[in-house]
Amino acid sequence: MSSPNSPRFATVALDVDSTLCSIEGIDWLAERRGPEVASRVAALTDRAMRGEVPLEEVYGRRLSIVRPRREDVDALGRAYIDTIAPGAVETIAGWRSRGVRVILLSSAISHAILRLAQHVGLGPDEVYAVDVKFDAIGAWGGFDASSPLVTTVGKRDIISKLDLPRPLIGVGDGSTDLAVRGTADAFAAFTGFVSRPTVADNADFGNAVKAQLATGRNVKYTVDVNTSPSEALRAQLKSDVGNNKLDGFLWLTDDAVKARKVTYVARETSDFVEVASLKSALRTSVLRQQLMSHGAAASDIDAMMQGFDLEAVALKGGREQKSNGPAQFISAVVMVMMLYMTLLIYGMSVMRSVLEEKTSRVMEVVLSSAKASELMAGKILGVGAVGLTQVAIWIVIAAGASAPALLAMAGVKDSGFHIEMRVLPAFAVFFVLGYMLYSTLFAALGAMVNSEQEAQQWQTFVTLPIVVPMVMMMFVIRQPNAPLSIWMSMVPFFAPILMYLRIVVQTPPWWQIALSIGLLIATIWGVIWMCSRIYRIGILMYGKKPTLPEIMKWVKYA
Repeated sequence: MSSPNSPRFATVALDVDSTLCSIEGIDWLAERRGPEVASRVAALTDRAMRGEVPLEEVYGRRLSIVRPRREDVDALGRAYIDTIAPGAVETIAGWRSRGVRVILLSSAISHAILRLAQHVGLGPDEVYAVDVKFDAIGAWGGFDASSPLVTTVGKRDIISKLDLPRPLIGVGDGSTDLAVRGTADAFAAFTGFVSRPTVADNADFGNAVKAQLATGRNVKYTVDVNTSPSEALRAQLKSDVGNNKLDGFLWLTDDAVKARKVTYVARETSDFVEVASLKSALRTSVLRQQLMSHGAAASDIDAMMQGFDLEAVALKGGREQKSNGPAQFISAVVMVMMLYMTLLIYGMSVMRSVLEEKTSRVMEVVLSSAKASELMAGKILGVGAVGLTQVAIWIVIAAGASAPALLAMAGVKDSGFHIEMRVLPAFAVFFVLGYMLYSTLFAALGAMVNSEQEAQQWQTFVTLPIVVPMVMMMFVIRQPNAPLSIWMSMVPFFAPILMYLRIVVQTPPWWQIALSIGLLIATIWGVIWMCSRIYRIGILMYGKKPTLPEIMKWVKYA
């Protein structure tokens, strides 16, 4: 047995079975009854030590199967001495010579443990174990069922009641030893004879977090744990991160864990998925250790912390339709971004086309054979037709390129990623109406100014109404029927994006769609009337930068 840095601790609470000695006492007694009994008892012991079942469920069952006699327990005491861990006697003597209090804290039979304690130099007052009874001829007479040590949390309860020197460290191999965490100042998992993952992974908080990170879905880590934190170590880790030798480290001192304030140092901390995974691992590790310290079995903890598969079902038109939240969100964002980009790109194309013809004086020649209003209408309709054609080409190309993936997804049950056919006509309607609205404004803007630089100064007033719906997008996706979502989608300058988004997420009542389209058409008519008057004057104005009062005069007198 190797010695922990014991001067840091005033008391060491040692387990006996599979820790101080290589055998499990009751399992050893069962072997004296034959292979069948030994197998049954060993299985019960292993389940209890792994934390799969509470110790109190199997302790009495094991002894009732074995029913040891007095001579069996005497033999067990001698077996403990014969199987003691190499160097254990010297280690315990060294601790005691430096003033460290050593106690044996075991769920084994006290009569055998006392003999072992005498061998390692400990007195009866430093032994805590379970008393058993024998009759006059040495036959089995039962055990002390009231002893705390026959329960999973018995060792924790005894440490909490005893006035032992602090700080105190518990050393053991099983879940009953792990339960002292929180009561003891530290716990060390002894794996020299038996290694139980449930205990080893949760022996200290660092290993507990490491075990949780290994099960993470989103981020995979290669984790090393150092259980001797110091300022020198922290400085070295920072240096390794700075020199790209290390991606990052979590500083999990006992004080930091108790204060729930842990430091994460890394080259990059902008990955919110990674940060969320670390927080989840910390939170789960704390919860698991607290449950274990209160006696919960590992299997019960796993069952309690099992996640749920939530099946989302949307009720549309009186019919149930399975939905995939992330897929629906992506579908909505993709379609809205396509609408946003096409409105912006083709609206600005109209502006540049008008500005180009104005600055090259081509406009003067064209006006000799067409009215200004006809010219503006032709410009808008021509670029709009090009826009719809390009969008159609993009859709065909995208459908062809993604056909294999779509066919594969079709074979996946409830994949949830699809674009409903009802949204495609809505896309065309709101693209045409939105394009008519904004391209008219862009055409008037192109006629007003004399250069790209002047256009950029006025452009904000036209693009801002397109940007506002994008800012509102997340709110509308989450609450499509909220009053703010409803009224914002009725505003004609926001309707091409927000009403379409509401249709994609959750189709609103028909009267809301009709009212939104009606208001949008009325606004388009008003904007065309106003912008055509600006266009008529602006296309022939050169050199002078227009002001707002002058533009108002154009509208009034054109």
